[in-house]
Amino acid sequence: MRVLPCLAFPLLLACATSGGPPPQSVTPNANGSNSRAQVEAVLNQPSTTPDAWKAIPDATYALRQIAGDPTMPPQQRAKATEALGTVDGPEVATALQTLASDANELPAVRSAAIVAMAVRGGPASAQGLSGYLADANAEVRLSAAHALGIAGGEPAKNALQARLDAETDPKVRDEIQKSLAKMTN
Repeated sequence: MRVLPCLAFPLLLACATSGGPPPQSVTPNANGSNSRAQVEAVLNQPSTTPDAWKAIPDATYALRQIAGDPTMPPQQRAKATEALGTVDGPEVATALQTLASDANELPAVRSAAIVAMAVRGGPASAQGLSGYLADANAEVRLSAAHALGIAGGEPAKNALQARLDAETDPKVRDEIQKSLAKMTN
């Protein structure tokens, strides 16, 4: 079983800015069961695998719903966004792109979407991810550097090298250097 990559940096911020309790309204799935409640229960576990989502009918829909729900705690939204990177569905890539590129979205959610796009897309995602290295938010840039390290490949390496000299935030520079080192080893 594959465990999801660590998203400690966006989730730590999300934990510190946690919102109120999750909403009580849920939508039953076609089988009459409550997929959102099942997804929320899995999100509350300390770690999960992609197989956990396959066992829940309509998990993709519920994950998208939670990821985009501003009334949910930020940590849970970020975890739902991260999980979207491991599920199938034609709408998942669009949902992740929408969350990542929304400048009004929480940085932790944007960051989780960026990393999920790398997990989902591998080296082919590097071109789309490289633009986030120039984002106004340092947390998003840090996540982009981390995501490009996950994606790998020559385009990811080139984007990281191009950004290294221009980056002013020391934490982001450090992450760029870590990702580059990972690619050269």
